[in-house]
Amino acid sequence: IDAVEEAAAARGASTVVDPKRRNFFALPGVTVFKPNAKELADALGTFIHPDDAGWMEATRSRLSCEHLLLTLGERGIALQSREGGHLRVPTA
Repeated sequence: IDAVEEAAAARGASTVVDPKRRNFFALPGVTVFKPNAKELADALGTFIHPDDAGWMEATRSRLSCEHLLLTLGERGIALQSREGGHLRVPTA
């Protein structure tokens, strides 16, 4: 994982991670961190609040990623960006 991160950084490439339980907090600095709701709730040991921009920003900051893209199954997605943008998109 470290070698991939180093190669991406050297080339100025974005990194997108779909985390798994055992290395959930081992990937700081990625461009997009994309867990699903259950993975994030389990990793944090708490309920998730995808409609709360403040909670999403605190979580994005804790994960040290540029964008937190949370998939919510039949409820759609929630996106929080380092620049402060919060977007909630329901499923069609």
